Amino acid sequence: MNRNRRGVALIELIFAMGLGLIVLSVGYRTYATVSRAHQYECSRESVMLTAQNLLGRIKEDVRAANSVAVSRNTLTVRSGPRTTIYRILPSGAGVQRAIGRGRALYAGVGAEFAAGSSHGVSVRVFARQRANRRPIRVDISTFVSPRRT
Repeated sequence: MNRNRRGVALIELIFAMGLGLIVLSVGYRTYATVSRAHQYECSRESVMLTAQNLLGRIKEDVRAANSVAVSRNTLTVRSGPRTTIYRILPSGAGVQRAIGRGRALYAGVGAEFAAGSSHGVSVRVFARQRANRRPIRVDISTFVSPRRT
């Protein structure tokens, strides 16, 4: 037999290809897991920011209000000539903020309003969604009263 051969044997080539395939498989699974986790975190952050923005707007409007009225699914805030209405939309479609003809929709979140003592309002903003078959739950509650009564 000739011991001075040049090149690669077939068995070495098959072994190298198998090893490369294993490394690629592990890399793909890691990438897929990280990608799903990133997508979930982006969805969670979006839901949280929407809920926080809605609650922040409600706080601003109520604190600047002269009067606040609460009904079953509506919060009406009057500040001088301006009236702001927060309306809970049916079927969990979100909360609508209306000032005159202007409208803003906070999609994917819900709210509950309850009249409180000292002309204030108890507000609960919540969201229940799913991303990558994992639940996203947000629940923020606060009590806000007008600065001027």
